[in-house]
This record gives sequence, C-alpha cells and structure tokens, in this order.
Amino acid sequence: MAASINTNRYRLLLLLYLTFLCLSLLSVPASLLESNLYVTSTLNYQEELIKKQEARSAVLLKEVNQQLLDSLPKLKNYLFLENEINRSFLLLDSTDNYVLASLKEKGTSLEREYQKRKKLTELFKKDGLIKKIEDSLFSLATKLNQSDSLLGANYSRWLPEKRVITTRNGKKINWANYFILDKPASVAYMQFKRIKLLLLQTRVDVVEQRNAIITKALMADQKRLAELLRKQSAQSILENSTLSTQVVDARLDADASKKQLELLNNIRLDRYYAGVSIPLLGNLSSLNIEDVDIEFSPAAKISRSPGKINVLFSTIGQYQLKMYLREPGGRQLLLSRTLAVQRIPDPEVAISLQNAGRNMISGADLLRSNSLFASVPVSGIEEVSLRINGFRVSILGGKEEIPAVYNYGPVFQDESKQLFAKLKRGNLVMFDNITIMVGDGSTRSVKPVLYKISD
Repeated sequence: MAASINTNRYRLLLLLYLTFLCLSLLSVPASLLESNLYVTSTLNYQEELIKKQEARSAVLLKEVNQQLLDSLPKLKNYLFLENEINRSFLLLDSTDNYVLASLKEKGTSLEREYQKRKKLTELFKKDGLIKKIEDSLFSLATKLNQSDSLLGANYSRWLPEKRVITTRNGKKINWANYFILDKPASVAYMQFKRIKLLLLQTRVDVVEQRNAIITKALMADQKRLAELLRKQSAQSILENSTLSTQVVDARLDADASKKQLELLNNIRLDRYYAGVSIPLLGNLSSLNIEDVDIEFSPAAKISRSPGKINVLFSTIGQYQLKMYLREPGGRQLLLSRTLAVQRIPDPEVAISLQNAGRNMISGADLLRSNSLFASVPVSGIEEVSLRINGFRVSILGGKEEIPAVYNYGPVFQDESKQLFAKLKRGNLVMFDNITIMVGDGSTRSVKPVLYKISD
C-alpha cells in the first residue's frame, strides 16, 4: 500500500520556496548598501570644507559699513536669501543631530542600522518631521526662483522640487517616500546628507553673488574718494597760489590723481588664495609700475615682471595691504586694506573626453576615454598644479554585484577598462575616494563623480 502524501506539508514547502525566491529577487547586495556609508563620509567631509569656506567669506561683509549696505538694494535681496537658506539649513542640521543622538540612545548607530528601515523611518515620521523638512525645502525653492531664477533653477533641479516623482516605470511616489521613508538607513541618510549639502552649496552661491556686489561697490567707493581728494587738492591750490602758479600746479595735481585712479582701477581687490602666485597689479599706462611700492603684514612674497606684479601668500588668514606711489616729494599712501586669504577651492574632476556630458556618457565614449582630469573652479589666477593620485571605480545599478577597483594615477588602468566593458545602459559608474595633490602643498579628497550610461 502506498504511503499517504502530506498535502499541507508540500504546500508549506512550496510557499517557503516562493517566499525565498521573491526575497532573492527583491534583495539588494549588502555591500552596495554598506558602500553608501563611505559616500556619506565623503558628504560629511565636503560639508565641513564648505563651512570653512563660508567662514572665510564672511570677513568681507564685516568690513562694509551700514551706509554702503543701505545704498545697494540688490544686495538686500541676497542677504534675504542667505537668511532663508539658513532657516532651512538649521532645520536639517538639528534633524541630523537628533537622528544620530536618538540612534545612540537606542543603543545602536547608523553603521549598525545600514540595512534596516524601521528605526530611521520612525524618527523621520515622528511629529511630522519629514513633512516640516519637505515644506521648508519647497518654500525655499519658491523664494529662490522669485529672487534669482538661475540659482532657483539649479536648486529646484537638484532637490528636485516635485511633490510627486514619477519613476522610470511610470509609478508615482511622494517626494518623502521616494528619498527618505521606508528605505534602508544607509540610503535614506545618504539622501538626507545630499540635500543638506545642496543647501550649503546654494548658500555659497548666494554669498559669492553678495560678495561680488560688495567688491564692485567698494571699488567704486575708492574711485569716488580719489576723485574727491583730487577736487579738494585743486581747490586748495586755487585758494593759496597766484594765477600763474595755479595753472601749473593744477595740471600736476590732475596728473597725480589720474595715476591714482588708474592704480585703483587695475589692482585686484576680490579674492586671494594661499600657495599660488596671484596677479595683483598690471596693465598700467600712465605711470611706471616700478614706482609702486607694496607692503604686506604678515609678509608675503612679491614678484615683479615687466608690467606686472604678483603676490604669493604662504598661509591662509588676514593680511594688511599698504600700497604707496613713489613721487619726487616722497611716498604717498594710496591704499590700506585688510585682505582675507583663502585656501584654494577643492578641484573639480571629470572624464577627459570632449563629448562627455555633465552626468551622462555613452559606454563607447567611456571606453575611448583615457583618464580623469582635474581643474580648479577659479578664474583670474595662474594655472594651479594638480596631480590625481588615484581613485576608486564602482558600477552601481546592475543586477549582479561587480567588485570595485582602485585606479592609481589619472590614467585608466587595465582593471578600470575591464570594468567599463561590463557597463550596460542605465548603469551608473562612480569615481570616488579621489585624492589630488594640489600646488599649494595640500592633498585633497574631493567629492565623487557619477555618470549614467546612456546606451
């Protein structure tokens, strides 16, 4: 007699098998989630650099008197935007501290929770915190677009400013759920840090616009002062000289004022960086540049070449500039000013290929490319020496996990090219852990570069 079959047992085994199969299809490689922790560390590093850069930029605003600020209506707009960004950033910064402190109170950490979803989602949902964040970010987008369309467009694009986001398969998902809620902790926190860094970078852009307005106003103020001195000197001559002497001396005074104005028009008064030779003065026509004496305290290295004066600052910090014009009667103090010397900004890295877009590249073009190249996002200074020491190459978004490789130097090595050959349409190739030797003697770790494969 044949043995009876336990139908319920087989049904249970079949159900377990199907469950396992579904989980295997839905699961994400643990190493991919864990690697997001390194991206988060890089974002933390970038956040600290931007904060230091902002601290140095704040010096210029302190030097400007309130009367000049009141005369610049456009400047008030950027000060308003800066305050609005600060409000949103403070909300995210306090949330950041709250999340990390809460995890610590629960006896865990982001590193331990990187694959889990529950705790981080609960923290963001508590007291409607994620809704407050979303409302603050979207309100800021509206104000940026109203005040400065270019800044607003960039911010809205990278946020992005959409209450409902449509996925590639046409599914509509709320903004908070798309980026933060019900995601593995490493993914949710990485997106949170990305948005926080976006706010910081937008604030830097606003500060740069504000500083440009102030610098232009200060230079115009210097011109007005020089012209006023010229008129006062001419009036003094008319009051204390005979008629024949008046004509000769007035011409001499006008000539001296012309030289002073040209000096003020041609001196660099915007940004200075340590460790690289900066053009300070040049293109003078009405006087000999050799008659100009320049002093810095603390001392800085002054170099002269025909028709040009450069300065090299050894360290960052504040320097006192004094500029004199040598004349037959002695030296005349023309300008005295405090300068804020900053560190050279971190280099930007991209694929060395003419047709490479900002974030998109074809697989064929990537295979044809030879290297990464670095550049300093600053104009008006001499070329800065940059050397890429190495970087890591990773493929994201594929169904199978592909180990990352480390590339030494800027030129793509065989291991990197073999990795490129495995790329398929829709994959992401990430270059991170990028270290660069900069001409000021420092070694920088710069933000990752991400490209999507277009075909």
